[in-house]
Amino acid sequence: MKIIENPTRDSILRSVEEWIDLLAREDYSSAAAFLGTEVDSEWTPDLLRKIIQDHRVHREQVGPSKVSRALETTGGLTPRHEVNFASEMENVLAEVWYDVPLLGEWSDLTATFLLKETVGGAYLVLENLHMM
Repeated sequence: MKIIENPTRDSILRSVEEWIDLLAREDYSSAAAFLGTEVDSEWTPDLLRKIIQDHRVHREQVGPSKVSRALETTGGLTPRHEVNFASEMENVLAEVWYDVPLLGEWSDLTATFLLKETVGGAYLVLENLHMM
């Protein structure tokens, strides 16, 4: 699990981009391990792979989708990269929304996270990975 020391909007988004880069390398095991987990978490490497590969960027798309590195992505929708520090949930410092880049474009597949407090900083918990 990646610890974000002194979390700011920029450091949180950089951490999400690190996670995106793991997905772009198709290192789903490391991507799952990067995140904090909840007791009832179902976010296995296989589930991450399935959701990403099954998502269609275009109706006419043939073959599986693949995550692109965020810095190499152009086109598609205007990406949503938001950090909301106004969470009212216990032990949650922020809520994060990050559109996932697929096949070189920003897509409508969005990862939503909770930023949870821990000793020495905070960590990301994947709340959902779905079409927004």
